[in-house]
Amino acid sequence: MPKTSFINQPFSGAPQRIGDHLVDLLSRQADKFDTVYMAVAFAKSSGVSLLFDHLADYVSSGGIAEITIGVDHQGTSRQGLELLLESGAAVYVFHNPGFQTFHPKIYLFERTGYESIAFAGSSNLTRGGLYENFEFNVRLEHDLTSDEDSRRHQELAEAFRVFTDLDSGLALRLDQSILDTLHRQGYLADEAQSPANAGYQRPPSQTEGGLFRRVPMPSGPRPDSPSRAASITPTQPGIALGTFTMTLGARDSRQQRGYSRDIFIPLAARNASPAFWGWPDSFLPSASAVSGNYLERRVSVLATPANQDTRLIAEVRLYSYAQRNEFRLNCGELVQGAAPGDVLVMSRVSPGEGYDYEAAIIPQSHPLIVSYLSRCVNVVQNSSKRWGYH
Repeated sequence: MPKTSFINQPFSGAPQRIGDHLVDLLSRQADKFDTVYMAVAFAKSSGVSLLFDHLADYVSSGGIAEITIGVDHQGTSRQGLELLLESGAAVYVFHNPGFQTFHPKIYLFERTGYESIAFAGSSNLTRGGLYENFEFNVRLEHDLTSDEDSRRHQELAEAFRVFTDLDSGLALRLDQSILDTLHRQGYLADEAQSPANAGYQRPPSQTEGGLFRRVPMPSGPRPDSPSRAASITPTQPGIALGTFTMTLGARDSRQQRGYSRDIFIPLAARNASPAFWGWPDSFLPSASAVSGNYLERRVSVLATPANQDTRLIAEVRLYSYAQRNEFRLNCGELVQGAAPGDVLVMSRVSPGEGYDYEAAIIPQSHPLIVSYLSRCVNVVQNSSKRWGYH
């Protein structure tokens, strides 16, 4: 089992603040660490400058430093990222356009095959986070000659691989050009401006040419009490009002000419959360239905097909085919390039974003596929398909 200790800042005092620990490990000469990983929500020059000399010396002497920083809510500054780049570290920025915030604060020092030391808690790369704020962090020391400790270390290391995976569309390797674009598009604070003059720019959405892909994520649980839920329902644009996740079958993903490009939603899934689909109140008889057996609803969708090329699609058709006892989503552009076993992730958003749903096809090669599959907990009778709501 890893050795565990706690850093209760500022009560622990010097030299037991999280910044003291990071400086000590970066500066270690005997048994130097091979690799340092950091992933934090926010970074500013006030904090990075306090680590800068130690980090730059570590990298210049052959150490590898990989650092992922969030760029949500202008919590990260242009100057903080500039210093990280100047240190020689490999710097990544992480962002999902929409309502999620990248919010981890974890640090990992690895000496391959021998030991690793990790910190997880509340401290960002800011002066307050490292030294002055009320923060709490856990220090975990792993003996990598132990199978159990090595396994736990690998679980931590895997998180960092996700945070730096360029194929996810959520992470970008930072360089000066991307830094300039982030600043120009309003992702970053500027420490050269006074708070009164800085203001807040909402970064561009995916449809406005943003840098990052938009990947729908499962939302949190809703309150049990309908009256309580109504009183706290979020109203700001982009907030998900539930997420539906489903594995695709062969009929959902077939590409043959002449077949309707429909995704077949199990009736049990529709009936488990009718409000998610607007069923049946938002459905009307189809004007094109000769037999009158169709009820349909037209919605707009911010769609990300398997090739991850996000675009806004209007007039997407949701319809009930009563004669065949089926409920379908007709959106050929969404299923373009999809395959059986890929995962549909569909989120309903609040008014104000300019569309009704976000939908994405997550291919089986996606780095987060296991997380998406874990959400599909309900079985479809006589089918390999699974589905769930979150």
